[in-house]
Formats: sequence, structure tokens, C-alpha cells
Amino acid sequence: MIYLLVLSVDLLPSIQYPRLSVITTYIGAGPEEVENFITSPLESFLSTVPGVRKIKSISREGVSIITIEFEWGTNMDFALVHTREKLDSARYSLPQNAGRPRIIQYDPQSRPITLLAVGGLLEIREIDSFSREMIKPRLEQIQGVASAEIIGGIDREIHIDVNPQLLTLYNLSIDEISRKIDAFNKGFQGGRIKKGRFEYSLRVSGEFSDVEEIKEVPVKVTKTGELIRLKDLASVEESLKEREGFTRLNGEECIGIAIYKESGANTVKVSREIRKILSQIVKENPQIKIQVVTDESRYIENSISSLKGSIAVGAVLVFLVLVLFLQNIKDSINIGIAIPIAVVATFNLLYFRNITLNIMSLGGLALGIGMFVENSIVVVESIYRAKSAGNPIKDASYLGTMEVAMPIVAAIFTTIAVFFPVVYIKGVAGQLFKDQALTVSFSLLSSLIVALFLLPMLSSREWRIKEFQKIEFESEKGKTFFLFKPFSFLGKIIFHILGFLLSSVISFFKFLLSNIGKILRPFLNWIFVSFNRLYNRFYENYHKVLIWCLENKGKTALITLLLLALSIISFFPLKKELMPKSRTSFFRIELKT
Repeated sequence: MIYLLVLSVDLLPSIQYPRLSVITTYIGAGPEEVENFITSPLESFLSTVPGVRKIKSISREGVSIITIEFEWGTNMDFALVHTREKLDSARYSLPQNAGRPRIIQYDPQSRPITLLAVGGLLEIREIDSFSREMIKPRLEQIQGVASAEIIGGIDREIHIDVNPQLLTLYNLSIDEISRKIDAFNKGFQGGRIKKGRFEYSLRVSGEFSDVEEIKEVPVKVTKTGELIRLKDLASVEESLKEREGFTRLNGEECIGIAIYKESGANTVKVSREIRKILSQIVKENPQIKIQVVTDESRYIENSISSLKGSIAVGAVLVFLVLVLFLQNIKDSINIGIAIPIAVVATFNLLYFRNITLNIMSLGGLALGIGMFVENSIVVVESIYRAKSAGNPIKDASYLGTMEVAMPIVAAIFTTIAVFFPVVYIKGVAGQLFKDQALTVSFSLLSSLIVALFLLPMLSSREWRIKEFQKIEFESEKGKTFFLFKPFSFLGKIIFHILGFLLSSVISFFKFLLSNIGKILRPFLNWIFVSFNRLYNRFYENYHKVLIWCLENKGKTALITLLLLALSIISFFPLKKELMPKSRTSFFRIELKT
């Protein structure tokens, strides 16, 4: 039962697509330049990575996105290493002002698992800085988070407006000024210093820290020895970059953060860690307000909770149907006790196999429970028949179980032989149905053990509740060391208290069940009599139809073939899709111009 509490929850099984994405920035370049100078060279290098099946690329203004798809079964850890080696080799063939290629293990076109809206008492610019410097790094440190992207943020930029007349006067060009600024905005290694056993690395920091340093950049020295600085030719101002998007929540401007998970990460686990980190950030910074706009884990938890409830209701209905058909409370309760034990045993196997609780695994569990009930009914019926033949109850349990053991084993392993090979299927279908196949196999094996061992043991026991008998502890003199006498006395007290409580509980349930039985007995008798009357009518009609089928074999075969043909014909118009449509509590609108 402990393993059930620690099993991970997800909507679907972990589907790990063999895919990597490479993102490279090239600020200021158009789509055609990005294609020629970034995308094409990288594609030529990446095409030599072992196991590559397809390479897709998108070249946009200032950014190149390359998606590499590998063959199913490729070890993605080695694929990541090979891809990084190729990108290191290709780095020198890219333009100098191009960004370093980044490898991410998620599809940039996929949907984020969580959308956040960050607001508060601060100005929008301060909120943007806080989001980039505090929230984004802490979220990306969470295991399973691939990336946290800022939406609707405000970027700083430096505006340098050059006077064209002064450029002509000093015989300068825009490219020369740009190179001068780049040359003074660099850091350099300053070597190493050894002091005793310690060694220190030195670095000369040359990056600009404020606008005044940019203004003082020397641009040219005239023939008269006059030093021309950037502020003599241009105006330098700090400003905000033209915004390409806005984020609003309930009419108020805010900063949005889209959180993407890594391929194969558990959505519910990642979302729980995200909420934990967000609560810490809000607690440490009360001036910041963070709202979770969308969270896929909520939908997953609600779906799995609903499915668990359906399975629980199904188990209750199974018990009621057993009572209705068997009309034997003892056998129905025995099967009702055996079902949870088989389910808990299945959960243990799921935990050791690292299978999550998802729609596929719970569906397989429901299928396994259904087959377990069938096997249990067969065992109980066989034991009942052996007992009716005059055998003692223990002998009847043994003989009845042994009589049907081989057919049950054959039926269960036949079903396992159908489901288990799905584990070896490659591709999305294999990863999607693997959990279901394993869960069905595990539940059937658990039900086999319970049906052949536990259920006969329960059936061999008589329902006799005896009064609790007091047990007196007797000890021979001289055989108990005097230091243990207090513990012996304490043990007697605890034993008598527990015995009294157990006797009280048994007496209470005995009284409760006997009175409930007296109250419900007329009602149950009426239900059983009515059901038997309907069942006898059904049996008589079934007998007549069976006799007609045996006397008209040709017509029966023709009707069967017609029904088979209609089933095949009705299959083709059916719509085919990976997953059924689901109803959610929100919708998303995308407008493109």
C-alpha cells in the first residue's frame, strides 16, 4: 500500500521522442541571412551525427531553430554528446556576432505545461528585471524543467545616434565606430598567480557597466593629436527596446513566463516543484505577486482522480453483481476481499517497474480486475460444487481449486501472450501502450496467485466469531530475571487492553451485521426472487434460440457472416486519431497577421 502513495501520476505514459532542438541567435539578421550563414552550415555538420533520421529547420528574424529527429531506440545521452561535439566544430564557421548554439531537449513548438503572470507593486520594468534575474533562473534549476521563457518582457538597449556631418568631417564610417565599440566591450584573461599551494586566475573586465563608459570610447586621433570620443560624434542614451508583445491579466499589464518541461519528465512532479519554488519566492518578496494562469497538472490530477473514482464505483458494482448472481454473502465478501489484495500487489510491481499512474495503466488495471473476477467466480463455483458432493469444506476447497487450476492458468497466460509482446513495439505506439500491456500482465499474475491460493483459503474457513478468551501468563518461579518483571507486568496490561478493544470491536460488528441482516433480509429475498424469475425467463428464451440455431446451421452461419461483414464495413468510416478529444476548462486563441 505504501507504493501506491509514492507512485507518480501523469495523464499519459512517458513518451520520449528521440528529438533534439538547436537554437542559435543572430541578432539583427533577416530570415535569409539566418538561413545562409547559420542554418545551412549547422545542418551540414549535424547531418553527420549517428542515428539522425530527419532534420527540420526554421529560420526567423534573428534566430535559427533546427530540430533533429533520431531513429527510435537511439540512446539520447550519446546522441546529445555527438550533437554537442558537432556544434563545437561548427562554431568557427559561424559569424562572430552569432550566439552560441544551444541544445534543448524539448520541442520549441510544443505547449508549455505552466503559464505564469508576474505582477505586483513595482513598475513593469522592475518586474521584468526581477523575473529575468530571480524567477527564471530558479525555475530552470528544477529537475525536469527544460526552459522558462519570458513573454511580454521589456528589453534594454543603447541608442547611439551618429551625426552624419561629423562622420564625413572626420572621415569615419558606421562600421569603424561599431568595431571600436566592440573592441572596448571585451574581457580578457589576465593569466594566473600562484601563492603557496593555491593558484588564482586573473581576468581583466572590460565590459561596459553604464552609458558614460560608452560615451568615453575613443574613436580616432586626428593629425594634430586631438582625441575624438564617441560623445563628440553621437548622442548615447539608454532606452527600451521596441516591444514586440504585451502580456495582460484581467486588464493589467504583467510579465508572462512560459515553462516547458523536458522530454519524458513527469508533468505532475514538475508542476508541484514549480508551485513550491513560487511560494518561496513570494514569501521572500512580498512586493511581487505571481499567479498561475494555466497548469496542465491540475487537468491531469482531475482526470486521474475521476478515473480512480470510476474504478472504485466499478469495484462496488462488481460486489453487488456478485451478490446478485451468487446469492451468497460469504463467497461475495471473499472475492471482495481478494480484489484489493490483487490490486495492491499490482501497484507494488508497477512501482518497481517505474510505471506511473496514468490513463493507460489504470485502464489495464481495470481490465485485469475484470478477468480476476471471472477467475474467482470459476474457483468459487468449483468449490461450491465439490462441497455439494459431500466433501468437507477444506477438502472441497482443495479439490475444487485443483479441478479448475489448469484452465485458469491457461486462460491467464493466453491473455498475457496477447498483451505482453506490445512491450517490444517501437515508436509512439509502443511507448503509449507499453504501460497498459505491463499493467495487464502484472494484474493477471497477481490475480492468478490470489485466485489459486488466497481465495481457496478464505473459502475453507467457517464464519464463526468466538468470544475473546483471556490468556493468563504463567511463569515458573526463579526463571524470570528480576529486571524483566516490570516489563512482563507492563506487557500483560497492554495485552489485556488490546484484547478488550478487539473483543469490543468484534462484538460491535457482530451485533451490527446481525441487525442489518435482519432488516435487509426481506428486501434481499424479494430482490433475489425477482432476479431469479427474470433469469429463468432469459434462460428459457436462450434455450429456444440455441435449439433453433442448432436446427438451422446454414441460416445461423449466414447471419453470422452478415454481421461480420457489417462490422467490417462500419470500421472504415470511423475517424482515426491518436487520442480522443477531451473537454478542458480553458481554450486558447492564436491570431496571426
